[in-house]
Amino acid sequence: MPHGRRALIGRPRRSDEKGHWVESIFLPPEVWKSSPPSATPERRRSRRASAAVVDDQLLDAAVAVLAETGPDLWAVQHVAKRAGTTTGAVYARYENASEFAVAVWQQRSSVAVRELLDDVVTLVATEPDQATPELAARIGNAVRVPNDSLRAALALLVVSRRVDVLAEVVVPDLTRWLDEWGVGVATDRTRRAVVIGSISTLLGAALGNVPPGVPKADWPRILPHLAGIARRPSPVPGHPAEPLFVPHPTVDTGDLERDRLIAAAAEAVATVGFVNATVSRVSRRAGALNGSSYRHFPSKQELLVAAIDELLLRHYLSRIVNSAQLYAGAGVDREQWLEVTGGRLAGNLHPERRLLENLRLEVFLAAAYDEELASALSATLHTADETYEATFERLIGPGARRDPAHLLRAVSLGVQYVHQLVSGLDELDWRCFWQSLEPYLVPRAETHGPGRQV
Repeated sequence: MPHGRRALIGRPRRSDEKGHWVESIFLPPEVWKSSPPSATPERRRSRRASAAVVDDQLLDAAVAVLAETGPDLWAVQHVAKRAGTTTGAVYARYENASEFAVAVWQQRSSVAVRELLDDVVTLVATEPDQATPELAARIGNAVRVPNDSLRAALALLVVSRRVDVLAEVVVPDLTRWLDEWGVGVATDRTRRAVVIGSISTLLGAALGNVPPGVPKADWPRILPHLAGIARRPSPVPGHPAEPLFVPHPTVDTGDLERDRLIAAAAEAVATVGFVNATVSRVSRRAGALNGSSYRHFPSKQELLVAAIDELLLRHYLSRIVNSAQLYAGAGVDREQWLEVTGGRLAGNLHPERRLLENLRLEVFLAAAYDEELASALSATLHTADETYEATFERLIGPGARRDPAHLLRAVSLGVQYVHQLVSGLDELDWRCFWQSLEPYLVPRAETHGPGRQV
C-alpha cells in the first residue's frame, strides 16, 4: 500500500460532512467549529442510481479482496475485477489505493469494528445477572471466526499504525468512540482501564483467530466472566503499577551471521510489515550481502519462520514460566498478583518492548494470508499452550485449563494493538482491569495450601 500523506496544498481540509475546519494549531480555536468563510451551502449532486450501485459494488469488492490478500498486497485491478468494472471506475472516485482504503474504513470497516466493540462495552457495563447469554454468544462467535468485514477491519487497524493516511481517519474514530463510551482521557480511571482492557482483549482475540490452524478458545464460555466488570468498584489505590519486564527473547544459535539475519528480519517486519520487509532491506539491516541471506534461507518466508521459531516461541515460553512463578512461591497474595500482572502489561507498552510487540502484530497479520507462516505460528501457539497446561497442572493439580492462556494472549496482543492508536494508555493502571478478571484467572484449588490462596 503506498505510503505518504494526502496532499493538502491548494484545497481546504474538512473535518466532517458539515464542512467544518479540522482542528489545527494553525487556526484560531473559534474557526475549528465554523464553516470556511468562502464556503457555499452544500449542494449534493444528484447521481444516477447505477453510479450509486457501482459505489457499493466497489466497496464490497474491496472488503472481500482485503480479507483475502491483506492490505499490503491488495490492488485496485483486483478490486475492479471482483466488482465487475474497470480500474477507471475506481480512479474516478479515489485518487489512489490509500484513499480507497480510507473509504473502505469509513464506509465499511469502521462499522464492523464499532458494532463488535459496542457489544463488548454493553457486556462489561451490564450487571452479570442481566447480561443475556445471546450477547456473549454473539461476541464470542464474531471473534472466533471473524467474517470478511471484521477481517478487513482488523487488517486496516494493524497497518494504520504505519500508514499515516489511514491513521488520519482511524485514530480520530477510536478517540471519538472512547468519548462516546464515557472512557475518554478525563474519566474515571477504573472504568477507563476496564473498558479499554476489554475492547482490546476482544480485538486481540479476533486478530489472534484470523490465521488458519491456530488454537481457538471457547470465547462464548469465557465472555460471561467479563459481564459487569466495569461496574465493580476497584480497591486498587495509588499510582499505576511500575512497569515490569519479562526477559526479552534473543537469537543465539551459534551462527552469528544467521542470528543477525533473523534479528534483522524481525526488526524489519515489526517496522514495515512482512510484504515490505524485502530480503535486500533485511540484508542491509544485518550488514550482510543478499547472497548470504539466501545461503541461510532460500526464501523470505523461511527467514520469517525462523524468527517465529527463535523469537516468538521463546517469548511465549518465558512468559509462561514467569507466570508460573507467581503461583509457585509461598506467600503469593492477591495484591502481589495484581502488582505483577499490572506491571507486566505496563511493561509490554514500554518503548523497549515496541519492536517485539509490533512483530507479534505483524506476524499474526501476515500469517492470515500465508500458509507457511500460519503453519509456523500455529505450531508455536500449540507448543505454548501445551507448556502452559503442563506447567499449571504441576502447580494446581489435574484439570488446568487452556482458556486462561488464550485470554492472557488476547489481552497482551490487543492492548498493544490499541496502544498504537490511542493516546493516554501509558497512564492507565492495569491493576484495575486485572482485578476484575482475577476470579476467573487465578487458580483457587485446595492444593494451594494456607499461604497460597490468592
